Amino acid sequence: MKPKNVFFILVLLVVSSCSPETIINPVETDETSTLFEGLTVVDTTLAIIPQPKTLIAYKGSCDLTSIRNIDIQNESLRPASVYVRTILSEISQQELSTSTGNIKNKQTINLLLEPLSNNTEHYKLEIAPDNISVTGTTPQAVICGLNTLRQIISINGITNSAPSVLPCVALNDQPAFSWRAFMLDVARHFFTKDEICNIIDMMAQLKLNKLHLHLTDDQGWRIPINQYPELIETGWKRLPNDHDKDCINLAKSFPDYQFPSDRWDGTYYFGKYSKSDIQELVAYAAERGIDIIPEIDIPGHSSVAIEAHPEFSCVNGTGWGEEFSYPLCLGNDNVLTYYKNIFDELMILFPSKYIHVGADEADPTNWKSCPKCQARIKNNNLGSVTGLQKWFLSQIEQQIRSKGRKMVVWDDALVSVGSTATVMWWRDWIGINNAVGGAVRQGSEAVITNWDVMYFSGKETDNSLAEIYNLRLYPTNGITEGQKSLVVGIQGSVFTEVTPNISRLNYMIYPRMFALSEKSWYADNTNTEMWTSFKTRLNPWLLYLKSKNIRYRTPNLN
Repeated sequence: MKPKNVFFILVLLVVSSCSPETIINPVETDETSTLFEGLTVVDTTLAIIPQPKTLIAYKGSCDLTSIRNIDIQNESLRPASVYVRTILSEISQQELSTSTGNIKNKQTINLLLEPLSNNTEHYKLEIAPDNISVTGTTPQAVICGLNTLRQIISINGITNSAPSVLPCVALNDQPAFSWRAFMLDVARHFFTKDEICNIIDMMAQLKLNKLHLHLTDDQGWRIPINQYPELIETGWKRLPNDHDKDCINLAKSFPDYQFPSDRWDGTYYFGKYSKSDIQELVAYAAERGIDIIPEIDIPGHSSVAIEAHPEFSCVNGTGWGEEFSYPLCLGNDNVLTYYKNIFDELMILFPSKYIHVGADEADPTNWKSCPKCQARIKNNNLGSVTGLQKWFLSQIEQQIRSKGRKMVVWDDALVSVGSTATVMWWRDWIGINNAVGGAVRQGSEAVITNWDVMYFSGKETDNSLAEIYNLRLYPTNGITEGQKSLVVGIQGSVFTEVTPNISRLNYMIYPRMFALSEKSWYADNTNTEMWTSFKTRLNPWLLYLKSKNIRYRTPNLN
């Protein structure tokens, strides 16, 4: 669908906080809003990213300081009313009542549900002179609408001498993809709860709805597991590895690579989350419409667990093959029990539908000579080490599915999973036709985060934004429309081997995250006209980043 070219120039400014909802007596405002009656339509430019599908701007304004009530249609929208207070807290200290109703009264923000379409994130936003209404197909859709409202409010905070006065607009919007994600590796280098909350706020503003946290790897284990405290005891700190030494050397000339003092004492690099940290992150993200997807990487990238339990490897200890670390011994019954228990505890902390198990870069060399692994292959008629990994992942998936969740793997494991697993394509050298095409033809959901374009850990170039914007998303080798629908979204990913602090991370992800936002909202429906508009709309966002002291790479938009 081609969007209407009716926009305002906007800059986003948001600082938010998590605070409990206060219920006070409702103010009587029983006079119904006239909405846009008598207002003239105006033609202007709006720097919202992603660009709304349709938007009409009116000659008129709404003063937020006049808002007295939040009306919710039913109790499912009460969490959204809490988010309204978070959004408005930077503009007005006016206490707002919350009541139940669906009449668009004056001095009220209405949160409403309506079957606009089959899209669970389809919303409408109406900012009238005396009323603001957000209508969605689901509570999640209402949150999407509130995130757009948040942008408009924030823009006024920078560009308008009366920041509480909003332009009158009516927009109708829905995303193409249900998976609009960013991944952060906190195992290689650690990022604090507050740093992640700041990223969550930017993601919410851009209507990205999934944060994938890579919590464990050979270099670190950041999350406590009560049943196995040895994991975080072993993995929360380390002596400098090769990548750390690279950062230390680079930091002599470039402060960008310095370790934060709360993660480095001159001898050890360290960082870990408490369970309360995780619970607060999950709640903070959920209020803003974002699911946090946890990843515990198995059976490769498991050196921390093997260091804590040397018997968990085929050779009774950690080590490296030609390219990758020694994997877990899949012939050891205790390994399977151990990780089933880990995932059970993980799923208590993270309510996300999706649970990522990695399954990438598992070197099978040790399995070929391990008596326990070979006995497993023989006794279970698995045929080969490929069958062995498939068996192991099926056991883990059964555990995950027993809790009503869905397993996610990297595309390395495509041959080892069935249609019930979601597959992430990252190895661009495998090709979209083989990886994504192979996934959807077997009935699996597919997510695109290919190395050469969507890995934001790679240095940004003058072409990076255009490459994201023009990324090909679907295989070309004869998939059906039903199979095409299994491509559920895209993800920007950062592995942090040489990204040791938030300044460097921000430089790597901004402004690429803006292009990710629009591409994930429109899928293949972006075009040259939209790209030209995007470049114009991006400029105010760069001013916003500068105003908030958020580092970014200045893009070449010529």
